[in-house]
Amino acid sequence: MHPLAPLICATLPGAVCALAHYVPWRHWFRDGMLPRLWAYAVGLLAVLVPATIAAWLAALTVPDVLGLLWLAAGSAGAGTLVPWQVDADKRRELQRAREADAAEVYGDDE
Repeated sequence: MHPLAPLICATLPGAVCALAHYVPWRHWFRDGMLPRLWAYAVGLLAVLVPATIAAWLAALTVPDVLGLLWLAAGSAGAGTLVPWQVDADKRRELQRAREADAAEVYGDDE
């Protein structure tokens, strides 16, 4: 198998999913979010397109194809979970800052 095939499957799906998380969808959709069905389609294509191209051009055996597919799926999963975790951490940090500000302004009643 060509050495670039696993590299493509390990990076491209995750990058597409992470970038799709931070695209300003509010400019194109009325409710400001990418519709759920479109989000699933983008995620599925982010996995299948690189895996298909890599498998078609570089895979020699069925285990190679399956490995590339699972590598692409894992990459897309990580590219989805990491931005969610970053957002959750930022939300928690903002909430702690708000609570600290409120305790400073209104006094700590606890």
